[in-house]
Amino acid sequence: MTTRITEVRGLRATWRHGRDGIEIIDVRGAFGEAEDSFPPGTDLAAARELRPDLGDLWDVVRREFWDHYLAARVVRDEPGRRR
Repeated sequence: MTTRITEVRGLRATWRHGRDGIEIIDVRGAFGEAEDSFPPGTDLAAARELRPDLGDLWDVVRREFWDHYLAARVVRDEPGRRR
């Protein structure tokens, strides 16, 4: 699984994606101070319920996930590409 960091409004969400979707690990301030930690396996929907005040951060995490996922699909499904 690849771990990623998304930053919005001086907050950094650490998350990773795998077969089961997006798992939120934690949210920190821009200077590294802990804002919130999430239990292992917390998905994006649960994180939204736990911290609805971070909706704009969750929106960007979701967008970055789909941007990466769709870009990977395009490369994988490229016509003429050998498998």
